[in-house]
Amino acid sequence: MKRIRYLTIMLQFFASNTFGQTTDNVERILYKTNKVKSIKTYEYRYKKGKVKGHGKLLFHELIDTNGFQVESYSYAFMKFHQEYKYDENGNIAEETGYVGKSPVRTPYLYKYDVKKRIVEKAENKNMGAKMDAKWYYDYDILGNQTKIKWFWFGEMHPNEYFIDELKYSEKNKMIKMIRYRADKSIYFYKTCDYDSIGNMIKEIRYENGNATDIETNLYDNKGRIIENTTYDNRQKKIIAWYKTRYAENGLVIEDIGKLSSENKQYYRKYVYEYY
Repeated sequence: MKRIRYLTIMLQFFASNTFGQTTDNVERILYKTNKVKSIKTYEYRYKKGKVKGHGKLLFHELIDTNGFQVESYSYAFMKFHQEYKYDENGNIAEETGYVGKSPVRTPYLYKYDVKKRIVEKAENKNMGAKMDAKWYYDYDILGNQTKIKWFWFGEMHPNEYFIDELKYSEKNKMIKMIRYRADKSIYFYKTCDYDSIGNMIKEIRYENGNATDIETNLYDNKGRIIENTTYDNRQKKIIAWYKTRYAENGLVIEDIGKLSSENKQYYRKYVYEYY
C-alpha cells in the first residue's frame, strides 16, 4: 500500500519517481469490491518483536464507493489534510492540501490518445497560463509506457528535464528503466528480475555503473508482497524493510518494518469502515 511508506516515497520522489498518475488500480478495485469507506492507520512502538504502548492515529483516509481515495489526513508530524478529485478516466484532476486552514490547490490537466492513455500531463499549481510541471508519455504497440519526458519546472525552463526510457522483456515485463539528464548523460538506471510466474522479486538501482540500492520482494501464494527489503550497497547494510499481513478479503491489516529515514522499527494496524 502506497500510504504505508508515504514519507519515504516523498523523500525519494525527485531521485527516482515520475509515476503515480492515478490511484493504484489493484488497490482501488480491492476497496470497491470490499465496499471500504475509510481506513485508519495506527502506529505502535515495536521493540524486540513486541508491540508496546497505545496506538497513535497516523493516517485517516476516506474512500468513495468506486474505491477512490477522496480525502486523507496525516498526523505523522503535524496535521495535514488533502482532498482529491478525479477525471472521467480515473486520473487525479485536482489535489487540495490544507496547512492549517489555508487551502493550496493543484489542478492537473491531461491529454489522451484514442485508447485513453495519457500522452501529456500538466501540473498547474499557480493557476497560470504556463504549467508548473509537465510530462509527456510514449507507448509501444502493446500499450507499455516506453518513454517519459518530465519538465519538473515546466516548459518555461526547457533545459531542466529528465527522460525515462523503459525496456520490456519478451513476456512484457519491464526489465530496465534508464533516467537521462537534459545533457543526455545517465543519472541512474534500474533493472528488474521476476520469478517464473511474473512477480518482480528484485530491483537494483545503479549510479555511475555501480549498484546503489537493491530491493527484494517475497510473495504469498496469491501474488501479494508479504516481505520487502531494501539493501544499501554503498553502506553494505539493510536500510529499510517491512512485512505485511492480509485479511481473508485481501486487505492489509498489519505491517511491521523500518523506514530508511528512521532507526526505530514500527508496527502499524489498519482499521476499516465499510459502506
